[in-house]
Amino acid sequence: MSFLDELSADLEQRRERHLLRAIHPSDWVRGPQIGWKGRTLVNLCHNDYLGLSREPMVIEAACAAAREWGTGSAASRLITGSPRIVAQLEEEIAAFKRADAALAFPTGYQASLGVLGTLPTREDAIWLDRLAHSCLVDGARLSSARIRVFPHNDVGRLEELIAREPCAGRHWIVADGVTSMDGDIAPLPQLLEIAGRHDAIVVIDDAHGTGVVGPTGRGTAELHGIDPRTHRDRLITISTLSKALGAQGGVVTGASIVREALVNRARSQIYTTGLAPTSAAAALAAITLLRDEPHRVQQLNHRARITRGKLNEAGLDTMGSQTAIIPIRMQSEAQALEASRKLEEYGLLVLAIRPPTVPRGTSRLRLTVNMLLSEDELANAIGTIKMVCAGGG
Repeated sequence: MSFLDELSADLEQRRERHLLRAIHPSDWVRGPQIGWKGRTLVNLCHNDYLGLSREPMVIEAACAAAREWGTGSAASRLITGSPRIVAQLEEEIAAFKRADAALAFPTGYQASLGVLGTLPTREDAIWLDRLAHSCLVDGARLSSARIRVFPHNDVGRLEELIAREPCAGRHWIVADGVTSMDGDIAPLPQLLEIAGRHDAIVVIDDAHGTGVVGPTGRGTAELHGIDPRTHRDRLITISTLSKALGAQGGVVTGASIVREALVNRARSQIYTTGLAPTSAAAALAAITLLRDEPHRVQQLNHRARITRGKLNEAGLDTMGSQTAIIPIRMQSEAQALEASRKLEEYGLLVLAIRPPTVPRGTSRLRLTVNMLLSEDELANAIGTIKMVCAGGG
């Protein structure tokens, strides 16, 4: 069988198992609405939780940066230097996350590769939460460390496993602050306690926590009442600029020496074009808005609580969600696809999430509550979802 025939056979198998993926171009975005396959749908699956990508102040900041710096960075930051707007962003986000220092990457994925592919050594062991995002898994695979997996958010089992498998170097405990497909929250205080007892480093991916959880949106540490500066020797946080902050890029926050090490050693920082000034400016404006108007975060989480409550009352399984990410568990891949198709007929874009993105047997719809929706639009969407998923509409 030729190489192309092998690819074709694999894709056909995916189609038969209801696991085939495709990229559908969107025609436009206006507030909560999206142009999709020639229709106007209400978008309920994006990660622009606070709607900041559509905020006039954020858009104008990006436009002003483009006029001053151009649309791209043109080279690695170590080759042509870095636009001052990027350094300003790093200072502001370090302060926002209450960390000593920050380092920006072009994407959150590259930030994860940079931390885990660079800092653990071959004498170390990396302990991945079973539901850790693929960027964390891939980053761990780039390292020379031994990789192990522990049950999702099961701190008791994690400590048992660490005690059972000592290593010559250091342990690394890696988890998402907010799990991207389940919407639940990592037990960060307990992870840090385990780290203290076993000379471990905790790496938290706060992609879906920054701007979403905590009284002022500073993320998982703030939600748990933890000041990252008091744990600078144990805690490294990876965030994205691409979700609640409405921009593009990733950032690592932690001790100043961690930033310096990544500048000198992280291949995903050294051998890539730097973060675009437009993205840095947009994120900087978003952080300013978030700092000055924390009520946006509180309103988002109020809406999420109402939505979860109404879906649970209808008998739908939201899988323990605690945040604006609300999964609705389906019985099969086929059922998830069919529910998504029906919702599209009713004018809602809620895509089906299937393996390998989620474990087998846990296919779902993934709904994200956001502030672009009016209260009436959200209420109507909840009613439609209940009708389709609980009532068989």
